[in-house]
Amino acid sequence: MLPPNTLPSLFILAGLVGGCTAGVGGESRDPSFSRTDIATPADGVAFVDADGTVAATGASERIAADEPYYHPERLYAVVLVEEDDVLNVRAGAGTTHPIVQTLGPESVELTASGRQEMVGTQRWVEILLPGSRSGWVNSFYLTEMVPPASFCGDSQVQDLLVELEMALREQSGERLFGVVSPRHGLTVQVVPRGRLHRFDDTEARGLFSSRESIDWGTHPYTGEALRGSFADVVAPDLSAVVEHPNTSDTCNTMELGGHAYDATFPTELANFNYYSLHFAGTAEYSNMDWSTWIVGVEYSEGVPYVASLTHFAR
Repeated sequence: MLPPNTLPSLFILAGLVGGCTAGVGGESRDPSFSRTDIATPADGVAFVDADGTVAATGASERIAADEPYYHPERLYAVVLVEEDDVLNVRAGAGTTHPIVQTLGPESVELTASGRQEMVGTQRWVEILLPGSRSGWVNSFYLTEMVPPASFCGDSQVQDLLVELEMALREQSGERLFGVVSPRHGLTVQVVPRGRLHRFDDTEARGLFSSRESIDWGTHPYTGEALRGSFADVVAPDLSAVVEHPNTSDTCNTMELGGHAYDATFPTELANFNYYSLHFAGTAEYSNMDWSTWIVGVEYSEGVPYVASLTHFAR
């Protein structure tokens, strides 16, 4: 673990903050990740066609293709759709059917009819629409809604954060695999308004050992691009914050220190409940060595998993 007082020289100067990579949107899709790099592990978790539609979504090994999941008694919300994009609702399962409606990236309180179909490797689910109508969406872009009060009072989430800390402390890919969402994997943003990178849950097993260089975004002051592996860029700072005794954890409230950039939270992740893990910094550096990680959480069949990690610092 790196002590927090090493953060100014090692992370702030390295450019772990800021940057802005604009999304490309304005077109109705099913939809795209135009400012997101989607990992493509061996099970074929995602490929993006030129028209922006997800061509193949391999299921996690923890989810059977015929597993019933989208239940009428639960509410769902849209996730992982950019702020200038929409989720298409189609007349039938699959992109060959006409669009009957579109949903914005922060749509909530969606009800499933209970019907779902596999189209190739994609799971499509029927949702109810106003006026006694219905339509079908790619289920990858839906997540279970959990009331904030229920989420913040759930001891399972505290246990999840402890397990995340243990995975970081031990650099254990197996432990990280166990906490990462089996439905949406792990989406990571290191610099505000920077690039989002999604790793399938099975890729979590190799994140501590892989040295694959990733483009995380651009430093807001130097204009230099931050590149490096998850193990070299994300894990040390996240470990330092998670393990520090003075780190505070706040439910569904973003805690930040002093900053001079747009600290907008990614729209794609807005419908995940979260915990803000905030290290306030040290007097030695006038608290300008603060660092915050937002841990987004989603539920799968009543069990919470880590779905996103978003970083903010000076």
